Amino acid sequence: VSTQSTGAMCIFNLPVQSVSNTKIFVSPIKGNWQFTAYSNEVVLRSRAENAMILPFPTGGISDCIRMVDLSKASELFTKCADAFPKAQSLSLSDERYSFSGSDYLQVHTVGSYSVSIAITLNDLRRIDPSVFKVMPNVDLVLGQNYATGFGFVVCKFNKSQKAHPIGYCHPIVSGTLFVPTRHEHGETKSIFSSHPSLPHWDHEIYSFDTLGEEAGSSTQDLYHELKLRYAGDPNWTVTIGDPTRPYHYLKNLVAVCMPTCVRRKIIKGYQTNRDYFFSLLPGVVPSNRLPVSSSTQSPATVNNCIHRNVTCDNCSTKPLRGYRLKCIDCVDYDLCWSCYQGRKQFHSPHHLFAIIEHEDDAKYHLLTQNRSSLVHNCQCTGCLKSPIVGIRYYCPRCKMNLCEDCENTGQKHTREHSVHKIFRGDE
Repeated sequence: VSTQSTGAMCIFNLPVQSVSNTKIFVSPIKGNWQFTAYSNEVVLRSRAENAMILPFPTGGISDCIRMVDLSKASELFTKCADAFPKAQSLSLSDERYSFSGSDYLQVHTVGSYSVSIAITLNDLRRIDPSVFKVMPNVDLVLGQNYATGFGFVVCKFNKSQKAHPIGYCHPIVSGTLFVPTRHEHGETKSIFSSHPSLPHWDHEIYSFDTLGEEAGSSTQDLYHELKLRYAGDPNWTVTIGDPTRPYHYLKNLVAVCMPTCVRRKIIKGYQTNRDYFFSLLPGVVPSNRLPVSSSTQSPATVNNCIHRNVTCDNCSTKPLRGYRLKCIDCVDYDLCWSCYQGRKQFHSPHHLFAIIEHEDDAKYHLLTQNRSSLVHNCQCTGCLKSPIVGIRYYCPRCKMNLCEDCENTGQKHTREHSVHKIFRGDE
């Protein structure tokens, strides 16, 4: 019996035959909360219905979970994949839950799922057995890693309905995004496995505005990697992805903001069983970021905001009205919405743009600010410009400095070396 289920951390109440193709999406959202979506494919051992238990950090508050109906977002992870370059050969429910006083936890319908919320580990004993099949010691299993500070989403996919990811929001704790990847499937490990004590991973994790190698490669990282890999090979072409696609797909369902960076982490094979914690980019302040417009109209007509002292670098309109499109690869480059539509005719098609809806939004992240004031008193090894203006990249192994333009080309320095990204001129 094969079915698709979703959740955040894959712990099943009853043993399963296999779990594969796990996909997770995490993002900071307005109000210092985190949005999580998850999907996987499960092959059950029997026809008995099974349920997953998905932990989340509570932040020490009881009103700590909001389910998101993603029944209209069944293609979410396709949109996430579309954000990334490729090499080719020629839903919102606004209800918040806080339970007390009933024998069994209340069962909710969220899209194609039956869902109960356990705010504490002890609440797992109140799961309705007529809805969810639960092994007797499930609280003991979860208590080994989630004894305090965690709640649990208990969900069961209704197989007669359309498959889609399940989504929910919870508070951001300790300034990091919680990616609950620890999994306990009750699978029978093969005697031929080279790592019989380790769980098998088949995960893709997508995230907005996260930092460092822990969160995987950014869209730009992958583009440069593919360009170098297939450079000079006429039988392959590298196409750039659209990093804005998952944002536009989700913006009417949950209060995500236009990301500065989209990352993807792929984990395959036998690995240590653990959860991940993704650091946020410097300057990302979800509690202050403004919610996106829920209108389906064109951004050129929805947003009447005036961006004072901002000029369109193509048509020279000043002040810029409506949505401001800020190139995050250039030190100081902005476009109006009209010029942005035809940007590939006059600007690098490989540069990424952030949509700035309101005048104050740009100050919440360094990469959406004009970086002409960042001056480094040194010479770029690649183009020999001095001083370096904008972000400076320094390789400690090669003892070389690169400006943003030279680092972006990927041709002035090997990508195999780690570089320091320096934002201050006095560092």
